[in-house]
Amino acid sequence: RFPRGLRLFRPIAELVRRLQREGFDVWVVTASPRYCVVPFAERIGIPPERVIGITPLVRRGRFTAQLIPPITYREGKVIAIEKVIGRLPRLTVGDTTTDFEMLEATHASGGLAILLDRGDPAVRRHAERSGWAIQPRWSPEGS
Repeated sequence: RFPRGLRLFRPIAELVRRLQREGFDVWVVTASPRYCVVPFAERIGIPPERVIGITPLVRRGRFTAQLIPPITYREGKVIAIEKVIGRLPRLTVGDTTTDFEMLEATHASGGLAILLDRGDPAVRRHAERSGWAIQPRWSPEGS
């Protein structure tokens, strides 16, 4: 059995709920299609308007091949955050190379950047060199 697709990880869901209880405005910024991520975000209490992701233009009720900018990939995540939210976050959590620019922007502005270690040594080394916090890897089984 091979896990595929989008999955909710219990530690992330718990972190989101805790941050919300503490008064944080929690957003999801993803390079995945926004329409695919919204249902998962809603399951952990993040409203659709707080999900920023790749969004196709819709014409006459149908998706088109045209994407609405900014494209939330790498530096596009930072552009989207500034455009939609209007400010850089004080806390950013990411888990892959496509989050580097977003994590760096938060770190450079004095915020806390956290890498979720998914077991890629090169990604971890980059986070260590960049001075980001690192959440050790956990097993998704049972999440």
